[in-house]
Amino acid sequence: GKVLSFYESETGRSGATGVWSSGDAVGLGDFGNHHIRQHSPYCFEDATYLVLPFNMLTELSQKIPELSVALLMALSTRLRWFAQFSASLETESAHQRICSTLIMFADRFGEKTPRGIRFDIALSDEKLAALTGVSRQFLNSELSALTSSGLIERAGKSFFIANFPKFSTHMSQKVSSS
Repeated sequence: GKVLSFYESETGRSGATGVWSSGDAVGLGDFGNHHIRQHSPYCFEDATYLVLPFNMLTELSQKIPELSVALLMALSTRLRWFAQFSASLETESAHQRICSTLIMFADRFGEKTPRGIRFDIALSDEKLAALTGVSRQFLNSELSALTSSGLIERAGKSFFIANFPKFSTHMSQKVSSS
């Protein structure tokens, strides 16, 4: 399945910390501080996942060295994704972050169809906005503009990018105030 991990502050503001699918290790950020939950998972597609207490995971990784290697690889993937996401929030415009997120979903979950690359985002607009670091209203305005310009099509939770190179070029050229 597909899982969004997000953090909610004491003030009620939330932000996404990752998008995960089959084979990923969700919760790696909690290793160092295993008594305090760092984020919450939100399944946006039916998902099954295994929850292990920290001490059980430690025992298993000592008994099965391959598990330790797999966890290190998963942690490396998470750190790389989070570094790219963090850099995106700091250096890209809000418009570019929305486009980057759509590109990430297309790369990770997209399938080629006669209409272009199709992918589903079974997230509320509010959660998608949190993932991109913008308000829901701004997200809806940008998605509407992308749809009007013909760069994307949206049908419910399905998105289509007909011309991926053109969409990528548009993302890097458009500068918008955030």
